Amino acid sequence: MSATQWKLVVGVLAGLIVLGSGMVTAVSADPCEVRICRSGYTLTRLRDRPQPVCQSDPAPITGAISFYYAPDPICPPDADLRGQNCVKRICCEKPMCPTDARYENGRCLRGRAPGGIVILRVTCETGWDLDRPTGICKKRDCGALLSVPDLPIAVPAPPPVRPGPFVAGFQPQGCVRKNSSVTILGREFGSQTGKGVALGGHGIHVDLVVTTWGETQIKVTLPNDPRIQEGQWYYIGVEKAGHTGWLSNIDKTITVCR
Repeated sequence: MSATQWKLVVGVLAGLIVLGSGMVTAVSADPCEVRICRSGYTLTRLRDRPQPVCQSDPAPITGAISFYYAPDPICPPDADLRGQNCVKRICCEKPMCPTDARYENGRCLRGRAPGGIVILRVTCETGWDLDRPTGICKKRDCGALLSVPDLPIAVPAPPPVRPGPFVAGFQPQGCVRKNSSVTILGREFGSQTGKGVALGGHGIHVDLVVTTWGETQIKVTLPNDPRIQEGQWYYIGVEKAGHTGWLSNIDKTITVCR
């Protein structure tokens, strides 16, 4: 590589380094306002929790919400809470006078020797107000401390109740003997029209004879069927007449006595 080519490569690399340095500075710039909660969440305080939380909006259909705890403290020491943001004080307050001058009663003075004092023509920018006792220019509507709203947490909508017959359990508890009665406990059994009761499990399906039928109780007889094995468990449920499908749950079981 010639000397000219080498100088060209070095120059290009130097330019890339400068460009990269500028890009990093721009990305890492510290903003004046930082949102406390992530997108879709609002800072609030729940009645039963002392620490503020970030709460989501209610879901469109169920009304369910989620939340997570906000930072503690909410804002860093150099910032104040305003609405949903932490606003840095350095962005809201700054001295009216330059660093090489001193402030006295609304004026900026430079120099101390008699006759050597210069009064500078300095004022706060438009939209900023002078705090006369301190000489600090304060930006209007910036960094004012606001309280976190005290709101109750939204209660998710209850899941829909499963329609139709529901089997809650059986009487007697323990084992059931063949040729004895079993009472099915539950709800929403409705009328007996178009319905039946059957025993199933372990590869069998046996119709049960109904003796009484009510809205919350059905009394049946466990037959002396050779397919029903003693010491084995079986489920009992309400089904459509003609064995065309179960109408109730079949997750409750009985055990046949030995």
